Amino acid sequence: MGVGVDFDTVTPDELEQAVEPIRKAIVSLQRPPDVLRVPATVTTDASGNVGGGANGQGLIIWEVPVGMRADITRVVLAGGGYTPAAPLTSGWLILCRNAAAAPPDWFWPASASGTLIPSLWENSAGGNAVRVASNERLVAVGAGLPANLTFNLTLQIVQYTDPHRTPKDRD
Repeated sequence: MGVGVDFDTVTPDELEQAVEPIRKAIVSLQRPPDVLRVPATVTTDASGNVGGGANGQGLIIWEVPVGMRADITRVVLAGGGYTPAAPLTSGWLILCRNAAAAPPDWFWPASASGTLIPSLWENSAGGNAVRVASNERLVAVGAGLPANLTFNLTLQIVQYTDPHRTPKDRD
């Protein structure tokens, strides 16, 4: 040892206390994703609108929990008495993020035949899922639908811990 050199030792307990928050943060980032099925029952108003129609506020379908992000991998519209043999072919429905006035992420009728219900959108190509950030909402808006129609909108979601948020942000 040289003269005038100080050094400090760390006990095993002190080292564990220092490393434990880092370990917890790494483990939380390595958490495997959750696959969720989020069913929503949607009912049109007496004018055949969802979420107030074209100029409405929109109907909140789902909100991403704080500290998470989500990939929407499938959206299914079904029910209301409509089948592939007798589909609903009038009206429209938009699903977008945060506000009814936002650019649509999905728009129905999405098929060339103009079928609204039943319909299915899915990310079968891989990597084309719609990414929704922490605290964002999925909002539905529609018009021109039958009055007082009740149908099902089901989302398949792959939900991840958001690596861009710190553990402190998640508390």
